[in-house]
Amino acid sequence: MCPADTEKANDCFSRHGKAAVCFGRLLPTIRALISVPAGLARMPMVGFIAYSTVGSLQWTALLALGGYVLEAQYEKVTDYLDPISVAVIALIVITYIYRLVRLKRR
Repeated sequence: MCPADTEKANDCFSRHGKAAVCFGRLLPTIRALISVPAGLARMPMVGFIAYSTVGSLQWTALLALGGYVLEAQYEKVTDYLDPISVAVIALIVITYIYRLVRLKRR
């Protein structure tokens, strides 16, 4: 990643970092990785913990609601979440490959 890309990413995270942390907790894969850009952007710890907590509570509430609605049919939760997980991972991989190809062209 070139310095201009790093600066652009930091600027974007500075503007949208709170929402990214909060809603990033709802997305598989992103949930585990959102801490890295927050740290790189030097997001204040108190804010990071607050937005992470709100996002995690949303995720937990969605899972609890799903469990309540589906009752003993827990396998259906997997049927809904697996395609979303695969799509998010595929999007990340495609974006990464695109960036690598673009960087090599420079």
